[in-house]
Amino acid sequence: MPNKIFLISIFVLIPCLAIAHGVHGSGMMAGFTHPILGIDHNVAILGTGVLGYLLQPKRWYLPSLAFILLMAIGGLMGIGNEATLLIEKSIAFSVLIVGIMILFRDKVNYALILLLLAAFGFIHGYAHGAEMPETNTVIKYIPGYLIGATLLASIGSLIARIVSNRKSKITSVSIVGGIIIGCGLMMILN
Repeated sequence: MPNKIFLISIFVLIPCLAIAHGVHGSGMMAGFTHPILGIDHNVAILGTGVLGYLLQPKRWYLPSLAFILLMAIGGLMGIGNEATLLIEKSIAFSVLIVGIMILFRDKVNYALILLLLAAFGFIHGYAHGAEMPETNTVIKYIPGYLIGATLLASIGSLIARIVSNRKSKITSVSIVGGIIIGCGLMMILN
């Protein structure tokens, strides 16, 4: 069982260590890689999957769906605009808050969690749209990042499923939440 925790930690930490971000490829691939290779989007979206499963295992997808749907709308609104420092810092704070919500999920109202995740999704999407390469098209780019985000949310749910089945569930969930909080703090201070 320690090997699973190690693998989960490595999977979550690699984006934090690499701080790999930006657009890679073109067309749908550029959209797909943006959330996967960007620490800010990667960790936040993984966190929505983790949070969703921990809150309601049978409806794990609802928090991620709120995030991803508003991410699509935000992406459309961001096209042709600029991802300002305010947007980037808001994204960093969203990562921190997702980690905090994982740790204190039983003390936060479920509707408030959905509302916050929807707002965070909009902000992340806005940044995606603003960072869309000029040579790309909305028809290719947005579906690409929605597919990437859906994949990440599903992986987050799987991570939560694994740590939830451990004898030391509280410790395992705390480690995942703590890693996400650490990534958020690193981004805020950067």
